[in-house]
Amino acid sequence: MRHRFVVSSLVVVGLVGSSIGIAWATGTRIAAEENLTVYSETLKFKSVDVPPKGFSVGDQDVVLDRLWSDPDKTVSVGKDRVVSEYIQNNFVMVQVEYTIGGRGKIYAAGTLNFGTFVELGDDLAVTGGTGEFENVHGSVHLSLFDPETFQNDIHLLP
Repeated sequence: MRHRFVVSSLVVVGLVGSSIGIAWATGTRIAAEENLTVYSETLKFKSVDVPPKGFSVGDQDVVLDRLWSDPDKTVSVGKDRVVSEYIQNNFVMVQVEYTIGGRGKIYAAGTLNFGTFVELGDDLAVTGGTGEFENVHGSVHLSLFDPETFQNDIHLLP
């Protein structure tokens, strides 16, 4: 019995150690801090109304945006997909998947306060990514650039 415990303990320690080594070895592909500013313009929009009928907690908006590198919208750099769910008061839970052409995806999530959003903007946490953005973290500051366009200031850390 004691032998089985020792063997089991060694197996657990080995698995934990190899998991830590794998996690450490899979760093980001960006070598230094990076800032991206993109402007999003809605291509498709769909509202999902959950009971009770009409605007209520749990309703969702699903949005597909084109991303531009400049506010004049001359160079498209990708798309984003946004899922927003309305929660209490003026708050919205948001998940965003930014696809930056040729580089990969950036994932961000958080809660926005629409009571102050128009004047101040709000922040989301970068939770990871793919391609060049694999395992990144950081933040996204969202603000209203004009009535049709959001400014997305993405701050990435390796």
